[in-house]
Amino acid sequence: MRPRILKRCILIVLIFAIRAVAVTYYPEYLLLNAFYERLFDPDAAFNLTQIRLAIAFVGSIIYLYSFFKNVYFRLSNVTVLIVMCSLMWSDFEPLLVLNTFSDLTLPAIGFIAIRFVAVGLLVQNYLDLNRQ
Repeated sequence: MRPRILKRCILIVLIFAIRAVAVTYYPEYLLLNAFYERLFDPDAAFNLTQIRLAIAFVGSIIYLYSFFKNVYFRLSNVTVLIVMCSLMWSDFEPLLVLNTFSDLTLPAIGFIAIRFVAVGLLVQNYLDLNRQ
C-alpha cells in the first residue's frame, strides 16, 4: 500500500511543480488571474498567484514530510485535500459568479484538469489510508 501512496505523492508534487511553472510563465491562461486583472492591476494579480503558489508549496512540503515520517499523515491528507478543493472552488468562482465563460480557453481548461487530477490522486490516497 505504501509504494502506491508514494507514487501518487510524487505525481502530486510533479503536478504542483508543472502547474507552478505554467502559471508563472503563462498567467494569462489562469481564469483567476483574468478575473483579478479586471479588478486590480496586473502586479497585484501576479502577487496573488505567487501567494497561492507559496501556499501550495508549503502544503506539499508538509504533506511529504508527514508521509515520510508517518506523522499525522491522515490528518495532513485531509487538510491538503480540503485546501486543494477550496483552491479549485476559487478557480471556478469567476465562471459561476460572473458568467465569464468567454474566458474559458483550452489552456484554462487544462489548468482546471490538472487541479482535478491532483485532487483525484489525493482522494485515492485518502481512500487507501482508510482501508488500512
